[in-house]
Amino acid sequence: MLTGFEQQITRLVLENCDLDNDHFRLLVESCKVLEHLNVANNCLIDDYSPLRTHISPRIRVLKVGSKLGIESQQIRSLSFTNALIDDIVQSERCINLIHLQIQCLLTSKLVTLVTLPCLKRLTLKFICFSQISDSILSHENDILH
Repeated sequence: MLTGFEQQITRLVLENCDLDNDHFRLLVESCKVLEHLNVANNCLIDDYSPLRTHISPRIRVLKVGSKLGIESQQIRSLSFTNALIDDIVQSERCINLIHLQIQCLLTSKLVTLVTLPCLKRLTLKFICFSQISDSILSHENDILH
């Protein structure tokens, strides 16, 4: 798909496609004019570091994060969540993001997302433990809108 079209693709949605780290790196390195990228719900991606140096500087909409299931083995660790947030915030190429959707655990590191100067819409998809029913609940909230 990327051969021959990588310089024309401005919007790419590959949600829930079993992409892994190699796929993610390849598409981020190849698609140099991306403005909208949705790779949410790809549980095999656990390294978002290509966002720091390889994502298109034109990126305006970014949707990332692993699938938020109700089974405890699907819950990403806090260190993974913090690394994902750092990869976005510390990227010189993500400074023009206007919409960010991130699926993660709740962490105080989320506060650093407000340093993105152009961000107008922040959608958090997160899970938390319910003390009432001893289960995991999934939530989605638009923080900025």
